[in-house]
Amino acid sequence: MTPQQLLAQLQDIEVPDGVRLWPLAAGWYGLLVLVGVGLALVWYLRRRFKRRRPLVWGKKTLNAIQHHYEIHRDGTRCLRELSVVLRRLALEYYPRTMVAPLVGEAWLKFLDQGMDGQPFQQGCGRDLLQGPYRRDPNYNPTDVLELGRKKIDSLRRVRL
Repeated sequence: MTPQQLLAQLQDIEVPDGVRLWPLAAGWYGLLVLVGVGLALVWYLRRRFKRRRPLVWGKKTLNAIQHHYEIHRDGTRCLRELSVVLRRLALEYYPRTMVAPLVGEAWLKFLDQGMDGQPFQQGCGRDLLQGPYRRDPNYNPTDVLELGRKKIDSLRRVRL
């Protein structure tokens, strides 16, 4: 064969179409789903962490209050600090306009919400009313602090 015949047998090169952005290949769809699930998981965990942070603070603070009481036997301070912790946590989980004005029996009634029975109105939680103002409160701090821990656990179920 002559070179002219060989050249005549050659065909033009076909140039492929340009790369398109859409529709994506199947792998990209999988990656988009994974990124979406990852973002949803990060959002959920961040929300859960932010929601639990005050509860962790409350439990640590109650442990510190109990430790201070065991060393110094200052029952008045123990009750006063417990009341402050419960008030701060309530302000964290409920609207300020609902919690801030509560005092006396109304405060105890509020604290009984979400608890079994009425441990604040009719149990050892009543010591929160007058105990912080007495020189020698007559109460069992272990019971009152345990009641505070139960209240903190009940706040975990509060939905905003």
